[in-house]
Amino acid sequence: MNNKFATRLISICFFLFSIASEAVAQYEQKATIQASAGTSIIVSSYPNEDLFGPGLMFNGGLQYNFNRQFSLIGLAMYGQYSPSKDINIVGDLDVTYFNLGVGVSAKYKFLPTSKYRPYLLLGVTACFVRLEVGPIIREQPVLPGLVTGLGAEIDLNDNLTLFGQAGFNKILPKPDDGLSPTESVYFLLGVNLNMFKSKSL
Repeated sequence: MNNKFATRLISICFFLFSIASEAVAQYEQKATIQASAGTSIIVSSYPNEDLFGPGLMFNGGLQYNFNRQFSLIGLAMYGQYSPSKDINIVGDLDVTYFNLGVGVSAKYKFLPTSKYRPYLLLGVTACFVRLEVGPIIREQPVLPGLVTGLGAEIDLNDNLTLFGQAGFNKILPKPDDGLSPTESVYFLLGVNLNMFKSKSL
């Protein structure tokens, strides 16, 4: 009797453990860590888009895959620009523009079952901008924005995906400091990292 009870108990525990392991693996494959870096080029600012040279961008966050074709991405974003070397804005004073924001984007993959997957991205952002002109600091309240992107991703293995993406950023209201960029194009390289062995969605 005791042996039968022990056998049943072990069988039940093994069954529950299998279900839990499967659920965790499926969840982890759906939620992946994303990180990227690249450059951003100002195409429109007030009053002149030539005031700033190319800037640096760094993004990090989480991508949730609802299925093989559709994902939702939440990111924290940082960008920094310096004045164009060909333009002397304010004499010998250092001028730097910072953009710190968060965003949520929808991502649609065109060939979800292929190893090479092109995709389209569309999202909204909330940006905090800061302009430093020598000792003078100008800060803007949180500003809404839009982001679009076109990219492609490739699986390097079960746990690591490499992607490249280019797109357009726009801060909707023009900042009132007279120098802050409002529109830019960007180019990024990044990775999606899954810490557990991938399973089919």
